[in-house]
Order: sequence, then structure tokens, then C-alpha cells
Amino acid sequence: MHKRVLFLTLKVFSATGGIERVCCMAAKAMYEMTFEQPVSLKVFSMYDKSPDADDNKYFPSEMFRGFGVNKIKFIRASVFAGSKSDIVILSHINLLLAGWLIKKVSPGVRLILFAHGIEVWKPLKKYIRVMLNSCDTIISVSNYTRAKIKEVHQYPSEKCMVLNNCIDPFLPLPSQGSGQDSLLKKYSLNKTDKILFTL
Repeated sequence: MHKRVLFLTLKVFSATGGIERVCCMAAKAMYEMTFEQPVSLKVFSMYDKSPDADDNKYFPSEMFRGFGVNKIKFIRASVFAGSKSDIVILSHINLLLAGWLIKKVSPGVRLILFAHGIEVWKPLKKYIRVMLNSCDTIISVSNYTRAKIKEVHQYPSEKCMVLNNCIDPFLPLPSQGSGQDSLLKKYSLNKTDKILFTL
């Protein structure tokens, strides 16, 4: 059965933070799913402009629409497209209003929220918690965030899954800097050793 997926984001290309990188990679992964499954994908961004997606490496720009900070137009278009979708994915809790409105118009839509960390660790205002409970699934970046969502918001743990962030496949390799020899010596490493740095 053909699935229609709508991915709603705040920013994808007009900023270079961690959440923006996650959105690029998530959209890329969803786009690659269309190769093997009957899935159509649309990506809407509240703050980007449509030309921001031109020449990007992650997915075809034809499936991207930016609203250039026009929040009302973004919400209106999101509710319209979302009500005709099978799955709507929210890249951030600040998009809950659009997701909640979509569920009101079309209750059968599967609503998924990405939870990145600190934005969901503290108690939320009552109306935001009502909107949070309209989500069918929350995808957390870590077990810690998943536990916080359950503890602080009493969100059912069976509806919350963990999907760790991954490395950007287009991340440029670092250049061979002049400080490399001193670092190898400091940590007793050889030039042929594989080094994975995590933060």
C-alpha cells in the first residue's frame, strides 16, 4: 500500500546546528526508503526558503518546501497536506501545534515526534502536554531522554522508542593538520590507527 509521509521541520538548510543536521539525515533516510517501498515524501520547513534546498546532497529539492518564517502559511499548508498523509513526522516539539491540528482534522494520521533532549526534560505547560499526548510515537535520541519523557510527562514507554543520531554521510574528512603528530604522541597512537571521537 502506498504511504504518504510529511516531514515537518523548523530549519534544515538555513542553519548548521545539530538538529538541522539530524533533519537532513532523517529526510535523506526517508527519501532512500522511497527506492524500495511505495512511499511519497514531502518536507516542509517553517524557517527555510524553498531555494535553500537547491543543490543539496540529501534529497531532491522538488520534495522540499520552505515557508521563510511565514508561520501561518506554514501551519495552514501543513494541516492541509498532513490531513491527506498517512504519517506526519515532527522534527521538534515546537511543531506540536501543527501536528495536533492535523490530528484534529484527520485522527487516523500517524503522528511521530522527534525528541532531541533538553527541550522535553522539564515539565511542559498543560496545553503543550495535551498536544504531546496526541502523538502516536515519540522517537528519542537516547535512553535518558526516553526515561525523562516517561518520568516527567507520564508518556507511555511503549509509545516511545530510541533512535540514536548518526554521522552525516557527507561530513568532510579533516585535513591533515600540523598538530597531528603531537596528538598521536600524547595519546600513544600510530598514524594508521582508526580513531573514533564521540561527544
